[in-house]
Amino acid sequence: KEYSTIDGPPKLKALTQQLIFGDDCPAIGEGRIASVQALSGTGSLRVVGEFIKYFMKPESHEIWVSNPTWGNHNAIFAKSGLAVKTYPYYK
Repeated sequence: KEYSTIDGPPKLKALTQQLIFGDDCPAIGEGRIASVQALSGTGSLRVVGEFIKYFMKPESHEIWVSNPTWGNHNAIFAKSGLAVKTYPYYK
């Protein structure tokens, strides 16, 4: 069996960037967006939480999640050291 690169298939990462940011996004063309494939939804959230905590300025250490959300989301981000805030998903 062939395995992908550790950070994910390059074509998948490029297509995902285009889907999220749009084909005409200058940041994509300028190479300012980095993408990685992570092991799962929960694992991905923990990785991004740790990344924010250790590599971004303290004013970025606040994350907003919808209410309701999955039961583990608040704990994942709190364990990463982020301040968790909520907003209503619907009214």
